[in-house]
Amino acid sequence: MQNGSYLDKAADIAQNRKESGASALAALADIQNTEHYVSEEAVKKVAEIFETDSELLLRQARFFHVFSTQAGGKYKIRCCNGPCCTARGRDRIMEEIRKVTGIREGEITSKDGRFSLEGSGCLQGCASGLIMLVNDDRYSHVTAENVAEILKKYQ
Repeated sequence: MQNGSYLDKAADIAQNRKESGASALAALADIQNTEHYVSEEAVKKVAEIFETDSELLLRQARFFHVFSTQAGGKYKIRCCNGPCCTARGRDRIMEEIRKVTGIREGEITSKDGRFSLEGSGCLQGCASGLIMLVNDDRYSHVTAENVAEILKKYQ
């Protein structure tokens, strides 16, 4: 069960977006930006407000890689697992992220929840070398050698 204030915020956001003529997915994006994740209960609340099918909306939220349906760290690291990035050494990058943060894919780093790590579908930067996102900050040409320097900004 979700914290009441989280669901209250999600409901307020959804109601405001509905009144402005936006879509249910736009409401989910606003919740994601504000709360850093969109729980299944929040998706159901948004579906109720928008009078749409909650299972369909949940499938859409899971399909789009921008949505995280579980609470994560303050800084969400996403590393492209598309074929080009995998061929360019994604596994070495993931190992370096693990060394720097102490986490494995899908885990939270520490009790304070500073980092979470997720794989991601193609991040559409195939011509720019391996792509990594930290929240909304996009990094291209990521190598095992520059991971520590990138993540130092978020310590």
